[in-house]
Amino acid sequence: MDLKKIIDKVTGTPVASWLVPLINAYLTHDERTEQDLKKIVNKTGRKIACRPGCTACCKNQSIILSAFEIAGISYYICEILDKEMQNRIVDKLERYTSETMECPFLIDERCSVYPLRPLVCRTFHVLDKECTIQEDVSITRPNDIALPSEETAAHVAFEFLNIPQFGIRTLSQKKKEFKNGIMMKIMSPMHELNWSHLIENIKRFSSNQNS
Repeated sequence: MDLKKIIDKVTGTPVASWLVPLINAYLTHDERTEQDLKKIVNKTGRKIACRPGCTACCKNQSIILSAFEIAGISYYICEILDKEMQNRIVDKLERYTSETMECPFLIDERCSVYPLRPLVCRTFHVLDKECTIQEDVSITRPNDIALPSEETAAHVAFEFLNIPQFGIRTLSQKKKEFKNGIMMKIMSPMHELNWSHLIENIKRFSSNQNS
């Protein structure tokens, strides 16, 4: 299910207050990042190496994400994915430890939560050559990293900060918080988080489906 259909699905429900701004941030990010990457390709003559099925960054990077992005992932798993996939994700989450680098949502070499994947996963792109599994591109090929513009990052943050729990209402407040690095402050490395709450949510939802 694509993001706009999810917005249609949740409109008028309690989760819409935070999920719709989150999805709008993702939509803004995807649209503007696509434009930014096209500009990079046209300017440099290089190509984007990232493609479906390339999972290096899913296996060797410490992915960072916010509590709201986790909530979005939880919604997607419980409300959109089928029971078999829910069980497979729970199995990986239960075996996930602070020493694990591979993302627990990587199933059969594909992102099982792709539409609701975190911002950092939507942001990172590499030029010309795919990453190897053990490669840290920021060290080996920093000039091959293609990132969205600062303007795009700001627009995405402004949409993200529409989530009411932030209590930020004006554009001037959003600009100030963005300048002060709020988007990084709310992020935590995936492997340092306690996933027991998400596991319980998925199991509870799955159990309710069967009753």
